[in-house]
Amino acid sequence: MDSIILEEEVLMENQRAYSTAEIEDMVKQYGNMVFRLAFVKMKRKESADDIFQEVFIKLIKLRSRLDGHEHEKAWLIKTTLNCCKDIWKSAWVRHVVYEQLDSTNDDSDTVEKDNPVYTLVLKLPDKYRVIVHLYYYEEFSIKEISVMLKMNGNTVSTRLKRAREILKKELVKGGFDYEI
Repeated sequence: MDSIILEEEVLMENQRAYSTAEIEDMVKQYGNMVFRLAFVKMKRKESADDIFQEVFIKLIKLRSRLDGHEHEKAWLIKTTLNCCKDIWKSAWVRHVVYEQLDSTNDDSDTVEKDNPVYTLVLKLPDKYRVIVHLYYYEEFSIKEISVMLKMNGNTVSTRLKRAREILKKELVKGGFDYEI
């Protein structure tokens, strides 16, 4: 009988929304990760700020809790990527902002502009940039990335390998010594 009551209490706890304090804790814990991922995807600080806000607004609107820290982190990453896609699909970006992105994308918008490797990562094509960021900066495994991005693990491995090759070529061209 006690186990049934305990299960009901756990179920009720999972069904209630996050409190303000819990949201603040999640912003402190995951906010930097959400912002960095949005920045890597969008390449503009202003867009990353907008996506950061949108992701945490969606978290506030959740009616029930996510299962554990790993699920919270995965949900935040997937939601961040989806918000980035939504912005890129918008008519405003497709018709107006897209032209401005290429002409105004200077070093003032970069988060880590003094880090030459990070600058090179930002110049990678999107399909490589996100995988490199998730693998090296967020420390996810290839399997975890493949689940998050809904792609084959071999595809993730191949893209990571190709990204490394591009980065190696650019680092050598820039005068850096590259060793594995």
